[in-house]
Parts: sequence; C-alpha cells; structure tokens
Amino acid sequence: MGNLCLLYSFVSLKGSLDDFHEFSQLLRLDVGARRVRHILINLGIYMVDNRTEFSVLVDRSVGGSSMVDGQVELMLHRRLLHDDSRGVAEALSEQVCILDECTGLIIQGSFYLRIDPLGEGAKWRRSAGQEIYSPFLLAFTEQAGGNWTSSHVSTFSGVDPSYNLPDNVALLTLQEHEDGNVLLRLAHLYEMGEDKDLAVMASVDLKMLFPKKKIIKVVEMNLSANQERAEMKKKRLEWNVEGAPMNEPKATRGEPVDPAKLVVELGPMEIRTFIVTFDYIFLNTIDP
Repeated sequence: MGNLCLLYSFVSLKGSLDDFHEFSQLLRLDVGARRVRHILINLGIYMVDNRTEFSVLVDRSVGGSSMVDGQVELMLHRRLLHDDSRGVAEALSEQVCILDECTGLIIQGSFYLRIDPLGEGAKWRRSAGQEIYSPFLLAFTEQAGGNWTSSHVSTFSGVDPSYNLPDNVALLTLQEHEDGNVLLRLAHLYEMGEDKDLAVMASVDLKMLFPKKKIIKVVEMNLSANQERAEMKKKRLEWNVEGAPMNEPKATRGEPVDPAKLVVELGPMEIRTFIVTFDYIFLNTIDP
C-alpha cells in the first residue's frame, strides 16, 4: 500500500435500524496520535491508497482501527484483569467455569481477506459479505415410507422462475402478519460512488416477486413499519444547520410506487418498507 491510506468501515444492513445513519464511517486517521479509537465492525473494514484496496470481512462483531498508516488492526476479544475506570466499575474479565476451575473466555473468529485494484473491491465486499452474514439455511425432514414425494411438495419458489433480484438489492424482511398482510423490506446494498455499475438506481418488480398472488394495495411505511411514511414526513422537523457543506451531493431516492406498475425503486443505501395486501379471494379461485 502507498504512504497515504484512508480507512473505511461498513456494517451489515441487518444491524440496528436506529443506527442506519452510521451505516458507513470514514476515518481519516492521525497516525501520530498516541491512541486510536476502535470502532465497531460487524461486517468488514477496508483501506485504500492510490492503486489498491485491501478488504477484510469478519464473521462477528469486532473492534477495528489502524495504529500505523497502511495497517489494519482488529480486536477480536478484550479481557482486562483490573478495572480500567471507563465507567462499568468492574474488570472486563469474562470467564468460563467448569466445576471449580475457571478460565478466561476463548473467542475464535474467521477473517476473509482480499486485495483488489482501486475501485473494484466493493463487489466482493457486498456479495461475499451477504453470504457470510446471511448464509443459506438448510432444512431437512424425515421420510416415512416411499410415497413422501407423492403427497408433499418437494420444490417451491415464490418468485417467478425468470426473475431475480438485482445484484445490488437485498430482501431484508418478508413476514406475514396475522391479518394476512405481508411486511416487505428491501434495501440497496451500495453507497453512492462505491461502484460504477452497481451504485446506481435499482428497481424491483413486485408482480414478479409475487407472481401467483394478486396485489391489491401497497402502503409504504417508515423504517420500523409502525406508521405510514406519508404521515411521518408530515411530522418531520426541518433543521437549519450552520456550517453545513454547500456542495454535498444530494441522496438519490426512489419515487412512490405506482399502484398499476408495482415497481419499487431504490437509490444507493436506501431501505424501503411496505405493507402488501393480497386479494385472497382471487387466490382461492386459482389454487387447486
């Protein structure tokens, strides 16, 4: 790496929704300082110079920092035998006790490293990060006799076979409520300018996402899905900030969903939440 490096951290979309504004943190490190603060890393950290990007993905929350320019430091676990007077009034000494013998807690983790040319590391960080943080869930069942497949559905896909979500979009939430409505939350994985191909506006076709269901209403909610977004925007306060950058690029946001087209637009780093209502009378007439 070169002499001047910028260190970045990024967190998973499945982290706290309240901390979404801290989704990406940029640190310009003063390597002459005696102490460098560790920041929370729950998905990955990377640094860049004028030629390359060095990325590290993690499988658990760790502390991340850089004590020397061009180096990354990760704190997998912290244990102190004495109180460091930082407010908890006790030593950070987690122990595991078996019978009468106690030893310090041992933590193991996996780190995934990669070096890419400048501007090309985001694809790996976002795709591999999704696979690490949200791996496939395998489920199994027992087969009694030889006629199980004749009485059960052995394969299923709720999405149209010809359709895939865009590479820069993640399905965060798909949950059916007691009233039959479905909570749907979609997220754009990339930041503005992070990748020339994927840090752009994306769209999701709800008709293709639910091909065997008739959608009669889609209501956009706030991030926590406890009030409609339109009502929330009426209550939003407008802040006059002194000294704010004048040429800061304006975030790109998707347009309201057209009830006829049912296409959701997502700008970089945008998360949108919806309550989807289906016509179950229609479903009963077409299902065998």
